[in-house]
Amino acid sequence: MHIAFVTPEFLRGDQLYPGGLSTYTFNTATALQALGHQVTIFLSGDTDREIAFRGIRVIERRTRIPWYLMPLHLLLKRWLSDGLDRCWASLTINRALRGRMSVDRIDIVHYTNWKAIGLFRVSHPSILRISSYDPLWDNNPGNLHIGKRFIHWLEKCSIRRFERIIGPGDHLARSIEQDLGLKRPIELLPTPVDIRTGQRQEASDPVQVKVRKKVLYAGSVSHIKGAALLFEIIGAYLKRHDDTEFVIAGKAGVVNGRSCKEQLRVFSEMFPDHFQYHPHLERSMLDSEYATADLVIIPSLIDNFPNTALEAMSHGTLVLASDTASLGTLLKDGDNGFVMKGRDPLEWMERIRKILFDLPGDERKAMSVRMLKALSAHDKDQAIRRLLSVYQDTVNKR
Repeated sequence: MHIAFVTPEFLRGDQLYPGGLSTYTFNTATALQALGHQVTIFLSGDTDREIAFRGIRVIERRTRIPWYLMPLHLLLKRWLSDGLDRCWASLTINRALRGRMSVDRIDIVHYTNWKAIGLFRVSHPSILRISSYDPLWDNNPGNLHIGKRFIHWLEKCSIRRFERIIGPGDHLARSIEQDLGLKRPIELLPTPVDIRTGQRQEASDPVQVKVRKKVLYAGSVSHIKGAALLFEIIGAYLKRHDDTEFVIAGKAGVVNGRSCKEQLRVFSEMFPDHFQYHPHLERSMLDSEYATADLVIIPSLIDNFPNTALEAMSHGTLVLASDTASLGTLLKDGDNGFVMKGRDPLEWMERIRKILFDLPGDERKAMSVRMLKALSAHDKDQAIRRLLSVYQDTVNKR
């Protein structure tokens, strides 16, 4: 089978973007090729080129505005610039795809919904995978200007164009179904990953081993990731308790138009012995943080199955996540992890305390076993075969 991926994000030079979409596309493409399938990535980018990246063919096309649409673009770009760029990018990359299909057999096209790249989709067996959702993916929701409304409308139009839609996260999928009134539910498929089970490590400081617990947050610090709640939890917790340290690893983002850097700096100064912030950690250092943490928290306001949960669980580390993080197919509260339904920081703080200090050792070990069992559904081979069955069913129906 020849599968074409259409995406606005994949690679630059010899480096992968750190984003979840590019990671998913790369992991899925390599797994498909390992099973003998042909894969071509159609990338909307900054240049025109065709390259091979680790054996994957990548066709990148620079956005072009058709001459007959240039007057419209010039008229509206002051208010709708970003949305128009998405329109022309979708038109350009789908023209490139259509041209390649005239000389090369492609069995199915796998689109992402990000940046409405499937707005001008080709008439061919196709599926759409949800990776985000602009109406909810907004770190500054208080500023809903006309350009942002246009972008939201474009994405809704793009999603409605597809009959077969897949996604990894339950909460986000149900939110989109309700918002758009989709006739057919979004199918939930596991994210294919290499499950590398790491070993739990003891902290190097013997004092920490005895008296101090570690809570880790890994990911961008932004509005949609629950930064406001995260800050409230940390502030309330560290003012009351000195037996726990919080470690945040990730780029500082924005909450309602304001950078999170200032609040992170304040915590570093207020709690120098109990708070650490790392804008970036190398893979080995991040793995070490996962392995030595007693708990990983994911307080996302909205999310789409963050890989943080998979990485933490693969190291045997317990996870506490919001019910809006779209991890319902992975985490079962009290069984293989913990799920919070509310956003009261004091309730989160008390739940963290109970997990860290009141959970019996035997139950903690039993939960670790159940965590590894839950991870098996995301084993790359098993997850890819489920995706292939969706591909084949879509081709057969067409």
